[in-house]
Amino acid sequence: MSHQPLLEVKNLTRRFGGIIANNNVSFEVQKDAITSLIGPNGAGKTTVFNCITGFYSATSGEIFLHGPDASVEVGKLLNRPFTGGSYLVSRAGIARTFQNIRLFKEMTVLENLLVAQHRMQNRNLLAGILLTHAFSIKEEESVNRAYEWLDMVDLAVDANRLAGELSYGRQRRLEIARAMCTNPCLVCLDEPAAGLNPRETVDLSRLIRKLRDECGVTVLLIEHDMGLVMEISEHIVVMDQGAVIDRGDPEHIRNSEVVIAAYLGTDVEDET
Repeated sequence: MSHQPLLEVKNLTRRFGGIIANNNVSFEVQKDAITSLIGPNGAGKTTVFNCITGFYSATSGEIFLHGPDASVEVGKLLNRPFTGGSYLVSRAGIARTFQNIRLFKEMTVLENLLVAQHRMQNRNLLAGILLTHAFSIKEEESVNRAYEWLDMVDLAVDANRLAGELSYGRQRRLEIARAMCTNPCLVCLDEPAAGLNPRETVDLSRLIRKLRDECGVTVLLIEHDMGLVMEISEHIVVMDQGAVIDRGDPEHIRNSEVVIAAYLGTDVEDET
C-alpha cells in the first residue's frame, strides 16, 4: 500500500527583494487528512499558500501534487509562459479560500458558484448563441452542482440573494462552497474562522470534517483559532520567521517547547 502524500512541499524559498518570506520550508499533506499550518503573525504562512495555489512562484524549491490522475510539479505549471499560474493549479486539483473574503458581492449566491465552474463549461461561442442541447446539458449540470454545494453549506435558501447581503459567517461558507465547485482534491482554507462567533466556529468545524469525511477532499488550513486547530487536525505544521520549527500531531504540538517559545516570545534555552 502506497503512503505517498497528496502534497509535498520541498525546500520552498520565496524572496521579495532582500526579504526572505519563506526559508527552505518543507512539509507533507497526507491524502484524506486535515493538516493545519500555524504560527505567529508574519510567520510566512500565507506566502506558502500563495506559492502552493499559484499566486506566487517560488524563488526556489519544489511543490508536488500527487492527484488522482497524475503527479504534478506545481512550480512547472507556474513557469509556463503566457499562462496564469493560479488557473493551471486549479485545473490540477487545488482550490483555496482567502483570509479576506473575495466574493463577487454584486452577484447572487448562485451566480458566484456558477462563475467558479467556468472552466468546466461548454465555452463554444456558437453553441452558446444557438443554445445547443450539449450546451444546455452543461448549464444544467453546473446549476445542479451549485445547488448541491449550497445544500452542503446550508445556503440553498439564499441562492437568489446578493452575496454581499449575507452575514459574514454565511459569506465564509459561500466562499468554501465556491472553492468546492471546482472539484478539487485539495482545498486550502486561509483563516476560515477569522471573524466568526463561537457558534459559527462550531459549524465551521463540522463543515470541514464533512468535506473530508463525506466528500473525500483533503484539507490544508491556516488558522489562529487553536481550539479549532487542535480539535480537527491530524497533523500540524508550525512556522516562525519564515521557517518550519516543528510538526506533529496535536498532542505533540501542544507540549512542544519550541512552539510555546515562538508564541510567547521566550527563549527555550533559558533556565530562569
